[in-house]
Amino acid sequence: MEFRHNGKSACMAIIEVKNETGWGWSWPAKLRQNKQDAGADFAVLVTAAFPSKLRPMPMVHDGVLLCPPGNLVEFMEILRGAGIKLHLAQAAGRNINGARERILDFFAGKGRDVLQSLGRRGERQKALNQELLKDVNKHIRASDKLADGQANDVRDFTTAVDDIISGDDDGEDI
Repeated sequence: MEFRHNGKSACMAIIEVKNETGWGWSWPAKLRQNKQDAGADFAVLVTAAFPSKLRPMPMVHDGVLLCPPGNLVEFMEILRGAGIKLHLAQAAGRNINGARERILDFFAGKGRDVLQSLGRRGERQKALNQELLKDVNKHIRASDKLADGQANDVRDFTTAVDDIISGDDDGEDI
């Protein structure tokens, strides 16, 4: 994925998506090699399968940025911002040697808490959406019940009017 800023290439990330149920120990090394071969700035592995004892949260593992599918948009926005800042610093003539590695170190160290907070918030947001969906469905069922009652009332009223017009009115109220 190429990140562009003001029409110019600012950063490139190699993104690999694994739709597997178990972690592949060879994945990070292969992805790092693909990153190097492509001259990319970052390597991102999108997967729901994480190494044992690691929660599926955005993080750095073996030099690769791991990202659960549900956090990809936010994660890529963070990465895009970092890439553009690197690009702008380089365009301004600043020495950015080793900056990409330091960014990965930050993601793996102090930044890890921020990335994991992002993951937890995403999980909580999904849970809230499920609760909202249940609540909406409950209200839809109640609304449908009212609509059915209205339809019955209209049918009874229409039947009574039809009976009056046809002379079958027995004089009782509906």
